[in-house]
Amino acid sequence: GITLNYTVLRLVGVDPEDPLMVKARGTLHKLGGAVNSPHWGKFWLATLGVVSWDIVNPVPPEIWLLPDWVPIAPWRWWIHIRMVFLPMGYIYSKRWSCEETDVIRGLKEELFTQPHAEINWAAHRNSIAPGDNYHPKSSLLNTMNWFIVNVWNPYLRPNFIKERAEQWVSQQVDMEDANTGYADLAPVNAPMNTIVCYIRDGPDAFSTNRHIERLDEYLWVKDEGMLCNGTNGVQCWDTAFLIQGVFEAGLQNDERWRPMLTRALEYLERQQIRENCVDQEKCYRQPRKGGWPFSNRDQGYGVSDCISEALKAIILLQKVGGFPAVLEDQRIFDAVDTLLLYQNDNGALSSYEARRAGEYMEMFNAAEVFGRIMIEYDYPECTTACVTALSLFSKHWPDYRSKEIKIFINRATNWIKTNQRVDGSWYGSWGICFTYATMFALESMASIGETYSNSKISRRGCDFLISKQREDGGWSESYKACETMEYHEHPMGSLVVQTAFALIGLLEADYPHIEPLKKGIKLLMERQQENGEWLQEAIEGVFNKSCMISYPNYKFTFTLKALGLFAKKYPDVKVEL
Repeated sequence: GITLNYTVLRLVGVDPEDPLMVKARGTLHKLGGAVNSPHWGKFWLATLGVVSWDIVNPVPPEIWLLPDWVPIAPWRWWIHIRMVFLPMGYIYSKRWSCEETDVIRGLKEELFTQPHAEINWAAHRNSIAPGDNYHPKSSLLNTMNWFIVNVWNPYLRPNFIKERAEQWVSQQVDMEDANTGYADLAPVNAPMNTIVCYIRDGPDAFSTNRHIERLDEYLWVKDEGMLCNGTNGVQCWDTAFLIQGVFEAGLQNDERWRPMLTRALEYLERQQIRENCVDQEKCYRQPRKGGWPFSNRDQGYGVSDCISEALKAIILLQKVGGFPAVLEDQRIFDAVDTLLLYQNDNGALSSYEARRAGEYMEMFNAAEVFGRIMIEYDYPECTTACVTALSLFSKHWPDYRSKEIKIFINRATNWIKTNQRVDGSWYGSWGICFTYATMFALESMASIGETYSNSKISRRGCDFLISKQREDGGWSESYKACETMEYHEHPMGSLVVQTAFALIGLLEADYPHIEPLKKGIKLLMERQQENGEWLQEAIEGVFNKSCMISYPNYKFTFTLKALGLFAKKYPDVKVEL
């Protein structure tokens, strides 16, 4: 983190003698300098020409030539890793670096603890600061890297294989660009694809310049400064949750909000993905027709829970709220058809695709800073979203693929039951953390009629949440829980979003004791500002256990839902402030 942030600041013009830069450089040197950066950091420094490519562990594009039946073939990897190592392999194989500038010459002096010319780059391929080594490389991967660097690359790698691999990877990059309008999956592979186009097509090419135009979509500015989105926005995701929150609060019939909800419906209609990828099989993409992405249609990646939450929002608007039917039935059926493809063999749901390989793939995890990234995993959040969406769908279209949907829901909810931990909680992979996942799991149990009164699973989940309620009525959970997989309270104390998560889970499960619920609702009401908003508190989301994500709208959408559920369940109860 220090190396790349320092490098970026130097590239945008910050003086190396600025007090903050001096302090950062001192800390970096205490950690051994940039030679102890993790794999991806070394890749970027090599691309800039600050370090030799000899320091970068191999990313051979030849792996993309493996037959599909091979258990470690890249098409089996999780989509984010696939799309990162694709352009990374091309750039690594070319050993391309930027032209040297005064800033790069300066970085060569500033980032290291010994003279640049004296560094044995190859000796530092596996050097990494302990704090960055979240997922140490396996002995198998280290052995493979040694073989590629010392035997394959210098002695056995024929040019025709190298060139064929680079051509195939280049074609895969083009297919990714074409299927996303040059937005690409995420802000990690997008700049890498940009560099591939720059190397191959030149700085004036349409492909290069279109990439550069679209990179701006990943950046946003708030009170903390300029941050980077995990995708090119959260538009569909946030819109779907807001619509559901309005319905839970019973505000959909209020004329003040009908125009807003109409525009939200029209937005989701426009963002539905209407066709599968071009060359879908060739570029290893899952069918997406009828789905919704996390951000917008341009980005073009359907995600199981994004499809589900958008589908629920549209059904609520068109079938419950009496809004115009802007999506005809066939488009709803397309969404269901796609959603049914996401279920894994054990009944659970993953994110972008059904799982394609086993956990053995983590032996080849080269990223070092992330865990659980090589394959799709099972997620109670995604599983619940699909269960509740299909349950709502079946109420309004009971005859469409009814048998398959019934089996799907039964298998999914059975998996959720088996995924419950000993303490009654569920571990969350996309939000923080046990509070988040337990909310979703209790919602899925309620959708099949299992609540606190008749289900041991639901009762244990509720008891877990109640055990974590604080004296002031709120809940508090830190991002540390995601890293350690153990519950950690946040040092800030009770948090609005975490409190909303817990209340929603308890209310969905028909938790029978009102006093804990009233205390939680009171905290939400007390934290509301005069203008109706809630202030931003701690971070809410997570990615791959160690990368945290801000969801600024969660403090509105989930809080609105919690208040609405309580008001509907206890219409005559007044909470005194």
